Amino acid sequence: TNSELLRRARGDALAGLVCLAEYQSAGRGRIGRNWISPLGTNLYLSLLWRFDDPAQVAGLSLAVGVAVMRALTVANVPGVGLKWPNDILWGVAKLGGILLEVVGEAHGQCAVVIGLGLNRHLPGTAAATIDQPWTDLGRICDGHPPARNRLVALLLNELLPLLRDYPSHGLAPYLPEWRAGHVHAGHAASVQIGDRCFEGRILDVTDQGLLLFEEAGGDRRQFASGDLRLRIPGR
Repeated sequence: TNSELLRRARGDALAGLVCLAEYQSAGRGRIGRNWISPLGTNLYLSLLWRFDDPAQVAGLSLAVGVAVMRALTVANVPGVGLKWPNDILWGVAKLGGILLEVVGEAHGQCAVVIGLGLNRHLPGTAAATIDQPWTDLGRICDGHPPARNRLVALLLNELLPLLRDYPSHGLAPYLPEWRAGHVHAGHAASVQIGDRCFEGRILDVTDQGLLLFEEAGGDRRQFASGDLRLRIPGR
């Protein structure tokens, strides 16, 4: 769905275009990872928006996480949490993921495609290759997950106003909720960037949405999402 909207974004597709799929043959997440996308069970949604300046996109993945958390709360899904920069969690298990991709000029207009994969009912056979704890809405909601069309409507009710107002308001209105939903604040973690690995603990996020990290020796660093991998021991 992201690839389709990226293709259309290079043309004259309007902001607000939504792409949904029953199945993805090449579902993907951050850093080229596969996203398991079996037929007719989960939610695969992408949304195109246009911005006048790439700087207006700073921190957007965190704000989108808050929008997803709000929508699931309205759908009576309890206990949803967030992992920096783009994971939707329930407890320690991954419920969904966000993938933002940008096309356009470095100092001009740009198009952003916001992809969301949300596990509604993930068959165990399909999930056999997933290398981290996972869950789905069926397990959380005792076998009665919200209907996919309702989920889409609730998500768009949150995402469209967010995107309309984001150039004016930025991340600031969403930070308190993001921090409240942040599952790993204070936890030991490692950050892998290429062949470098930093060990320490997660402190917080900055007002711009960067990860604030304290190394074991006490030095503090800020990380943008980029191509890094954030690992939580035992999770």
